[in-house]
Amino acid sequence: MNHGKYKIAIIEDSPEDLGLLSDCLGKYQEENKVAFQIDSYTNIESFFADYNLQFDILFIDIDFGTKENGMDLAREIRKKDSDVVIIFVTNLSKFALKGYEVDALDYMLKPVRYSSFISRVQKALRIIDSRPEDNLIVTTGGGINGMHKIALNSILYIEIYGHVLKFHLPNEIIESKGTLKDIERKVDSRSFSRCNYCYLVNLRYVDAVEKYECLINGERLQISHPRKKKFVEDLMAYLMTK
Repeated sequence: MNHGKYKIAIIEDSPEDLGLLSDCLGKYQEENKVAFQIDSYTNIESFFADYNLQFDILFIDIDFGTKENGMDLAREIRKKDSDVVIIFVTNLSKFALKGYEVDALDYMLKPVRYSSFISRVQKALRIIDSRPEDNLIVTTGGGINGMHKIALNSILYIEIYGHVLKFHLPNEIIESKGTLKDIERKVDSRSFSRCNYCYLVNLRYVDAVEKYECLINGERLQISHPRKKKFVEDLMAYLMTK
């Protein structure tokens, strides 16, 4: 995948360590002909104020010397974003070893050396480049707690009720404002199809079509008469590719 510009954030309260990381990123760009958009934050509050799930890689200092803690920050991020690559930067390796709790890629000891930086960032970019563009970012309110990154392949179906979109996932329903028409533009038309004016169905989860009903994960969704022919054609075309 041609990723274009990688979006990277550094959350680090030490000007010296922040400078070292920025220099490493700048040198890597020049040597490898890649493009980084780099944003820096010296405290967690400023990061949260600007964060809308837009980053590919986060370099997070674990110890801010205050009540703020990089591990707690990572836990909050993981509630909303399971994809962003997290790399911890720390003085003490014993703290970074807890990174498995938040699915961190790796950690680097301070002061960061370019030789150790290279292997981490190369690993991160390989992970990012191997991913398909298959997420929706849904706004449910203000700030990070009002943002959700939803994997398209986890959506059973999307329902419109009034002006509210309901994203039906296997274990939860996420609500947002919008229209199904807008969502249709953002999803793969080969994998999603409307069975009714109010339902946009993920075809991978269709268990059966019975007369004018679509069975998904134990639920029955009404198929409208005008849409049945197109919906069945879309489903058959999807199944032919599997």
